[in-house]
Amino acid sequence: MMGFVASGYRHAHRVELHQSKCELTRRSQEVVLRCSANDFRERFEGQLRSLQDEVCSEVVKLDGGADFHEDVWAKENGRGGGRSRVIEDGNMFEKAAVNLSIINGDISPERAAAMVSVELLSLAFMAR
Repeated sequence: MMGFVASGYRHAHRVELHQSKCELTRRSQEVVLRCSANDFRERFEGQLRSLQDEVCSEVVKLDGGADFHEDVWAKENGRGGGRSRVIEDGNMFEKAAVNLSIINGDISPERAAAMVSVELLSLAFMAR
């Protein structure tokens, strides 16, 4: 079982990666999320999308006159994508954007070796 600190992942203090489905447990003063790397990735991406939705919603309320236009895009190699959102000609904002990019791929063994706690990582990366 591998683990690492995930500050800011909603209410989990620590995330432990293993093969079973996700479960959230409380251990004394610590909240622990246990899940596989893929489950964690899906949950984390969902949280990022929800955060983008929340930010856009608040900007629209604040502006009071315009709405966002969304462009969903994907990398040709299938290793990522995102949502670009732009609001224009509003009451408060002439132009503003709230963008989300989720990109993944492989890193070199040399780069992985230079990372702290490399034993906790695979040779894959995801940028957000």
